[in-house]
Parts: sequence; structure tokens; C-alpha cells
Amino acid sequence: GAVVRNAEGKLMKAWDSAEIKTNEPLVEEAAAIRIGMQMAREAKWRDVELESDCKEVVDMINKENGKEVRVDIILEDIANMRCLFDKCTFSFVHKIGNKCAHSLAKFAVKLTRSVEWEECFPMWLHESAQNDYKGRDSDVSNLVISS
Repeated sequence: GAVVRNAEGKLMKAWDSAEIKTNEPLVEEAAAIRIGMQMAREAKWRDVELESDCKEVVDMINKENGKEVRVDIILEDIANMRCLFDKCTFSFVHKIGNKCAHSLAKFAVKLTRSVEWEECFPMWLHESAQNDYKGRDSDVSNLVISS
């Protein structure tokens, strides 16, 4: 799942996929990050910060050296897409600060098809996004990924 907030913390978009189910957490997380980048590009955002609660994938992206063969192709796509943005950062955030995306990922387990919300969100998602954002200091759009 992916949650998109603008620099003011306002929930802009949320997406959940029933299709990325490999039972391989690293592959699922990297694929979700790649899809988040595609969404940001389609929205014509220039500055983005992608957050994930999967430290291993964030470290692989930032060090640009994967250890997992099944993730390497996705990491290569992410590295190639990075240059499409003026600013594109990847950071690790603990699940406690990523409750909205984590809740969305748990919701995805029950899905039979992908869902996307824009402008109108379920109340539980909106409230969770606001709670996650409180206290953050960022001047860029923020994509929070969890699988």
C-alpha cells in the first residue's frame, strides 16, 4: 500500500494493491516503492520523499547494492527512475510512525482487486495519516510505503 501526503501533511492519494503478493516481503516492498515513484511521476511531482518501514530495502536503495537477486531488477528500476525527480529521497521510518501505510497494507490482504482513493478517503485512513504526520518537518511531498 502507498499513502501520499503533500508537504503540509494533507492526504492526497492512497493506493492498495491485491496484485503484489509474492510472499517475499523484500520484493513486495521494493515493488510498492517502484509503483509509488510511478504515481509521483504521473502526478508530475518534482520533489518526493519515499518512506518505508522496511529498513533492508531502504538501505539497498540508498547504497545501490542489492543482495537479493529477486529484488535487484526492481532496485535497478528505482535507481533509473530517481533521476526523473529534482529531489528524490528514501528513508526508513519505524512502523510506529508509519501506521497509516501499515494499516493499508493489512487491508490489502483482504482485497481481490486493487483500490485507489483520491480526494475522498475512508475516515480511518484519513485519521491515521494525520496522526502519522504530526510532528514531522518536511517541505516535500511524501509517499509512505508499506507491504
